Amino acid sequence: MRNSSLVSQLSCLSFTHLQTPNYELRTFLSSALVSYVKMSNGDSMRLEFLGGVRTVTGSCFYIELPELKAIIDCGMYQGEQSDIVNREPFRFNPSEIDYLFLTHAHIDHSGLVPKLVREGFRGKIVTT
Repeated sequence: MRNSSLVSQLSCLSFTHLQTPNYELRTFLSSALVSYVKMSNGDSMRLEFLGGVRTVTGSCFYIELPELKAIIDCGMYQGEQSDIVNREPFRFNPSEIDYLFLTHAHIDHSGLVPKLVREGFRGKIVTT
């Protein structure tokens, strides 16, 4: 059973974006930024920064718990090599995502939602 308290806590998360225009560096950094957080109940939470890492566009964060998979934002990358970046496959299986939390409706936070749905997302969308 899904924990609605956990879902409401996740909907309050926010992240800071840093700037770098270099596509190769952005790709390396986003793939390298994975955090594992030990929670008070003993479970681990995986937090992976998939977009909006050291840049202000393409926001996407993946959260995995034993009973829940969610993403925060599913944004379109804008800028140099954006066509390449936006066509890359997701680094998660969209059909396994339970929740998508949208922080707001700017294209750099929500622009890849149609791609997410086309590739199998059937979870709930929570907006602010």
